Amino acid sequence: MDHVVHCVVITSTGCQEHIVDTTPMSPYVTDILGGEVTFCGSWDDSHILMLRLKNPPDENEVVPRNLLPNTSIDTEPLKGPLLITKLDMDYNPVNFTVVDYEDLLRSLEQDS
Repeated sequence: MDHVVHCVVITSTGCQEHIVDTTPMSPYVTDILGGEVTFCGSWDDSHILMLRLKNPPDENEVVPRNLLPNTSIDTEPLKGPLLITKLDMDYNPVNFTVVDYEDLLRSLEQDS
């Protein structure tokens, strides 16, 4: 299994693809987001996950709603950064690119 995969990070300025090491015990999510992480959304039977900081600093900017899937919008704005990753059938991280994220956004728009 390949332990180097792509994930998507969303900030107030847009989406970026990150290449991460997903070996067991790798703190890549904490490293990218910068602190303690919490779950904030899922799609595709929970194989695509959105994570955010549990307590984002006050200075972190809000992610514009147009960068988020309609189904992920909470009652309050989400402060970035957000990380989206995809899991295989065994719940191991696999590649999830900006193109994959854009496809997800389009499919969710069509479904709504």
